[in-house]
Amino acid sequence: MRLPSPALLFLLCGATAAAHEDPFRALWVQPLAPLVTRTFIVPVGLSYGLAPETDLTVELTPYAWLPAPLPVGAEDAIDPCASNICGNNVHGLIATIGVAFGHPLLSRDDWELGLFAAPKALAAVATMPGDRALFFGTSYELGAGLDVGLEMHAHGSGLYAAIVVGMQMTRAFSSGRFILPASWPAGMVSNSGIVLRPEALVIQPNSNLFRIGWVF
Repeated sequence: MRLPSPALLFLLCGATAAAHEDPFRALWVQPLAPLVTRTFIVPVGLSYGLAPETDLTVELTPYAWLPAPLPVGAEDAIDPCASNICGNNVHGLIATIGVAFGHPLLSRDDWELGLFAAPKALAAVATMPGDRALFFGTSYELGAGLDVGLEMHAHGSGLYAAIVVGMQMTRAFSSGRFILPASWPAGMVSNSGIVLRPEALVIQPNSNLFRIGWVF
């Protein structure tokens, strides 16, 4: 039996994909960040079909390092959080909006698997609550990025899943006394040192690699 040539397989795959390109809507979460860091980092997003192969993508990532219990006697210190025994207690929010351009690879009546590329704009803010905000200030950032990935959405089961990699470039126009950018939540909520950081151009990968959600 003669196997079909790679070119024929590519044409058949393209013809199958072209049979189903309806826009879709999905709500999703990126679960790796809270699982790995074990802190409050919750990236949630919406993909909203504008046209076949074109989706509006919005993502919000609130994050916070919740204070640890104080050791016995620490309440009497002048600043019981000065040595990080309370955690950094940083709070922040990252927001992105972009357009994803897709190319279906495999498709059936109720599901589709495809590639996408999504340029996006980004804004981020981080601060400390209460009196500590007077010392640390507030960090603001603006930037842009590009995500690429493989996604699957199934109307029948309601499942949405994607594997995503990306890069982003941001610039802080008021970094306060934070050493890390507000758009890096895993670092901001860790107990690494916080020192004066000048405004700088930051290029970093997007570490949220997996999305899981619901098609509606």
